[in-house]
Amino acid sequence: MKKPLGHGKEGSQKLSRRCQLKPYSCPLSSDKGVEMQLFGSYTSPFVRHCRIAIRQQDLPVTFIATTLEQAQLDSPTMKLPYFKDDQTLLTDSSVILRYLRQQSSLPFCAEIQDHECFALASTLLDAGISAVMLARADGLTAANSAFAAKQQARVTQSLAYLDQLIDPRTWSFQNDGHIRLACALDWGLFRQSFSLEAYPQLHAVLGQANEQKHFVATAPHE
Repeated sequence: MKKPLGHGKEGSQKLSRRCQLKPYSCPLSSDKGVEMQLFGSYTSPFVRHCRIAIRQQDLPVTFIATTLEQAQLDSPTMKLPYFKDDQTLLTDSSVILRYLRQQSSLPFCAEIQDHECFALASTLLDAGISAVMLARADGLTAANSAFAAKQQARVTQSLAYLDQLIDPRTWSFQNDGHIRLACALDWGLFRQSFSLEAYPQLHAVLGQANEQKHFVATAPHE
C-alpha cells in the first residue's frame, strides 16, 4: 500500500521541500552590510505606519520614495510598501511592522483587541482606497456602481463601529492598533474620502495623534 505524502522519512522530506518559500527575484541590492530599506510613498497610510515605527525606535532604516510602477518590478504583490533587509524581502505592512518591532524586542499587537483595532482600521483603509481608485480610474461611484456603493457602505459602517469601540481616554501612540487607526483617519481626510463630523470619538483620537511628533512628521503629502 502506497504511503500518503508526509508519512515516513522520505515523505517528510518531500513535504518539507514543498513548504519552503523561495525568495522573490528582486533587482534590489542584496550585498551584506546594506542597511534596511523601506520602499513606499509619502501618501500611503500603510507606509506611514511603518515610517512612524522606524522613528519611534530610531532604527537604521532608509526610506526610499517609490512609485507603483517601480513596485510592479520589485515586489511580487506589485504594491507599496515593501521592505528589504539583506536577503529578506517583506511585502505587507503588517509583516514589516512585526519585523521592525522585533528589532527592539517590542510586541506587535500583543493584545487581541489591539489586533482587532488594527484589522478594522485596515479594512476601513482597503474600502476607502478602493472607492477613491474606482472614482479616479474608472469614474465609478456609489451612484453608478454596485461595487463602489459596497465599498462606501463598508467605510461608513466601519467608521460608525469604530466610533463606538474606541475610547479616546485609553488611546495610546505606543499601540499599533491605535496608530493604524490614526493613520487611516488622517488619510481619509487627506483624500477627502470621508468626514469625521459625525464621529466625535474618532475626531478626538485624531486630535491626540496630531500632538505626537512622529505622526506630524509623517503627514501625507504629494
